[in-house]
Amino acid sequence: MNLSKAKIRLDYLLRECSMQNWNSDGALPLHPEAVSRAEGLLQEIDVLNHYLDNPFISPLSSGGVCLEFIKSNFKNELIIDIQPNLDIIEFLLVEKWGSQEIEIEGIIDNKEWSLSRLIFRFCGESQP
Repeated sequence: MNLSKAKIRLDYLLRECSMQNWNSDGALPLHPEAVSRAEGLLQEIDVLNHYLDNPFISPLSSGGVCLEFIKSNFKNELIIDIQPNLDIIEFLLVEKWGSQEIEIEGIIDNKEWSLSRLIFRFCGESQP
């Protein structure tokens, strides 16, 4: 993952989505705390697996940040939503096996779904 490119994208979104109604549909301004949490999460993910491609990073109308990873060789998708002013980080993991698709929703909480477990599962690896 190229963390400097991800940081540039987050900085750009923070500037471009800093006003109320930035999407002309009533969106809240992008919250600096959500951007900071996204940066920290990306650094943690890079330590776990620095071979991942950069995620698609987008603002949420709630003022949060969405990170979307796609692993083309497994056709897996991982969406992480970082909401402002909440300690909760939600995820959706979509695993595709031939014609079957499994969706797993949850919260990254270091109990049932730690970040490392989630990344290893997304990458199709067993956890060390």
